[in-house]
Amino acid sequence: MSTHPYDILALPKRGRLIFTPCPGTKGVDLATSVSELHQAGADAIVTMMTDEELDKFDASSLPDVVRQSGMTWFHFPVEDDAAPAEDFEQSWQVSTPEVLALIEQGKCVAIHCRGGSGRTGFMAAVIMRELGMDEAQATDMVKGLRPNSLKLPAHTEYLAALYDKK
Repeated sequence: MSTHPYDILALPKRGRLIFTPCPGTKGVDLATSVSELHQAGADAIVTMMTDEELDKFDASSLPDVVRQSGMTWFHFPVEDDAAPAEDFEQSWQVSTPEVLALIEQGKCVAIHCRGGSGRTGFMAAVIMRELGMDEAQATDMVKGLRPNSLKLPAHTEYLAALYDKK
């Protein structure tokens, strides 16, 4: 029996992040993937894929499946291999307090993009920086779990521009 692949990153103070490819891919159906992430401890799922990508990978029902499983769903769409645009910034700004509160309460947030590394690692770094980690610590933790994360200049430049201002 196949299982949906994921890795768990325990954060230094409290809370955990799950890095995972898109639920419903990797030979496991959508409902099973979401159930397995929930059993792994996920209280929320963050989707980094666009609506078009979700449709392409037969995952457009993901928000409903996540909510039916008793978890919270967040959508912070970023085009593959691109810097975050206005739709990401707007949705992240609205949901930042809720996502950070989950982590600060010791809960677990699963993050996915298509493959579970690029945009997933980027979002994990954003969350860690928002929690007060410095760039080196956040980068080391993300790359320790997903070595192919944080390689795109579009992502690293966005992070630098966002957090060098603070």
